Amino acid sequence: MAWERKRGKLMDLNNLLRNNLDSFPIKVGDVTVLAHIRYVITLDSDTQLPPQAAHRLIGALAHPLNQAVVDPRTNTVVAGYGILQPRVGVTMASAAGSLFARVYAGHTGVDPYTTAVSDTYQDLFREGIFTGKGLYDVDAFMSALADRIPENALLSHDLFEGLHARAALVTDVEVVDDYPASVLAHARRQHRWARGDWQILFWLFPWVPTRGGLERNRLPVISRWKILDNLRRTLVAPATVAFLALAWLLLPGEPVVWTAAVLAAIAFPFYPLAVRLGAGPAPQQPLGVFLRILGEDAKTAGAQTLLQITFLAYQAYEMAHAIGLTLVRLAITQRRLLQWETAASTTARGAGLSTRAGAFRFLTGMAASPFIAFILIAVIAATRPGSLAVAGPLLALWVAAPLVAYWLSQPVLPERYLLGSADRRLLRVIARKTWRYFETFMGTGDHDLPPDNVQETPTPTVAHRTSPTNIGMGLLSTLAAHDLGFIRTPELIERLDATLSAVEEVERFEGHLFNWYDTRTLAPLPPRYVSTVDSGNLACALLALAQGLRWLAGEPQSAAQICDGLNDTGDVARQCLARLTETQAAHREGTTRLAAAVKCVLGALDGPGDGEEKLARAGGLLPALTEAIASWRSEAATSSDHAEAAYWLRSLAAGLATPAREPGGLATRIEELAARAERFDRHTGAAMSSRMRSPTGRTSPAPMTRTTSPGLTCAASQSAVARTSPFPSPPALIAASVFAAASATGTMEP
Repeated sequence: MAWERKRGKLMDLNNLLRNNLDSFPIKVGDVTVLAHIRYVITLDSDTQLPPQAAHRLIGALAHPLNQAVVDPRTNTVVAGYGILQPRVGVTMASAAGSLFARVYAGHTGVDPYTTAVSDTYQDLFREGIFTGKGLYDVDAFMSALADRIPENALLSHDLFEGLHARAALVTDVEVVDDYPASVLAHARRQHRWARGDWQILFWLFPWVPTRGGLERNRLPVISRWKILDNLRRTLVAPATVAFLALAWLLLPGEPVVWTAAVLAAIAFPFYPLAVRLGAGPAPQQPLGVFLRILGEDAKTAGAQTLLQITFLAYQAYEMAHAIGLTLVRLAITQRRLLQWETAASTTARGAGLSTRAGAFRFLTGMAASPFIAFILIAVIAATRPGSLAVAGPLLALWVAAPLVAYWLSQPVLPERYLLGSADRRLLRVIARKTWRYFETFMGTGDHDLPPDNVQETPTPTVAHRTSPTNIGMGLLSTLAAHDLGFIRTPELIERLDATLSAVEEVERFEGHLFNWYDTRTLAPLPPRYVSTVDSGNLACALLALAQGLRWLAGEPQSAAQICDGLNDTGDVARQCLARLTETQAAHREGTTRLAAAVKCVLGALDGPGDGEEKLARAGGLLPALTEAIASWRSEAATSSDHAEAAYWLRSLAAGLATPAREPGGLATRIEELAARAERFDRHTGAAMSSRMRSPTGRTSPAPMTRTTSPGLTCAASQSAVARTSPFPSPPALIAASVFAAASATGTMEP
């Protein structure tokens, strides 16, 4: 990165923004806008900036009470802030990269509501610590740091910049960063940070070096304390190992007492948990939930404490090496002060750690830990052998530290579960029953839009209204039903075409669908408002639909898929007939004959041969099945169980009677549907980045209270006497479609 690495690049950028110096030979675009830039956000290459985080940081720093006030005499920020440091979280992907990352990463993702924390420096002294990821005011930053730093002298410049430009910690804005998956990578990062902290040692004293020579140190006491506190942290591990060695060799009294005192200090994470246990559960929190959460936190604290003890000797060596190396370079050689390895380079070096060569790398890289342990074992055995019983467990952990680190740093492979035939059959039957809801109620009377719910008691009532979320679920459920073989490709095209046509026809606000429509008239329902949540759900569904259709255009539905779908329908029909046989003595003979006909069809669908042969054999049994159904219906009594069985029998017969069509003429229509879905998605998502407001100019009201669970549940009721519907909720169908994608291999990934 050439001169002064990251700090040098920031200085060059700031000079370019203020027309002081141009160090960039290549510039593209209108450079006149650069002079108007007021704020700059700095991020690492592996840092993710969540939506709206930049807006919130800029809004906070632009607030009159937070704007930096620079003393022109001393060029220091005396009020307000020149830098805002957001809270830094850990990405969920990196936290799951290894067992080591899982133990140490803590809370992952962006959750400012449950993990916003207090900070001692910010709360008591109204200053935070800058860690290199945040927003700074260009003018205040340049004024506070002008000629403050000797050239090529500071590796860890973030703390230094935060001390001079005055940084504030913003705990309710978070960026997420990757966490090292390897113990060695984490140790190298800690080593670099320790070297950077000790390079700021001179700023504890009254006179400090600058670009122009020695000057009086103008840092306040609290800023110097931050520097001293960082140095103190680097000395904790070496001091702890030294104290344990003295306890086992020289200190008076029992070594077990001194060792227990050290371990009690290391086990500090357990003390807040003990306080929480004594305080009991929060109001309205069940005792079981409280104990489960407390137990999980206790397991994490225990793992961290045990690993801290295991890696104590190695960490002590690393910190002592970083401190000694820095002091030698500062006082003697004055060279390699900016030695630095990027995170990408560290990750590349960590590749292949799961091999035998990787194990050898841990043994050589962490050789200091067993070396220290063996030295102490020899000295204790020679001078105070009675301490070996106390020191032995800790020394054994230090000897094993490289192997423990190697084990913890292994990449975590995604778990794969092998589904048995019974599980696959269960999921497919659930999916087929779920599709019945859309097949029944998503018809022409509702413009092929899915009604929000069906109320079954006291009288069956269809809620003829729908929302963008419901529409998205209906579209994806139709595609999933085709993937599972419940419907043929022509029916898929007809259903999607009708639904998309209805959606294109309804009234919209700035490209967005209103949140509720009457499915019979397509009129928006009052109060008219737009829900960003529902619009986002529909946008995601349209993207998934377009991709699924394009995949389908290249991979037409196979006869084997159709056989599987018919098999599911026949299986449900067989179950219904079995219940009728068990519960009613009358007409049992006709039911038995019909069950035998269904069994023959299922045998043909499950028999040997390819899909085309199975369909042909099953189709040959259609006349016998149709005759058995007609005979059964003529003599069967009318009941809900008979109506249920009749529905599935009709579906099975209709599926067998559907003629096959050549896929060639369907590919073009499928591509057209995919293009329509993408086109509508672009219109819908055009305003997603802005905050939605109602057409009247007021903030959108809260959504209606819905009688359904998230998604589109078929049979929730608005009455107090609602009962469970036989229709499963559509999320089961979506889950079944995921299952169908993995059914070819018989495995699923959670």
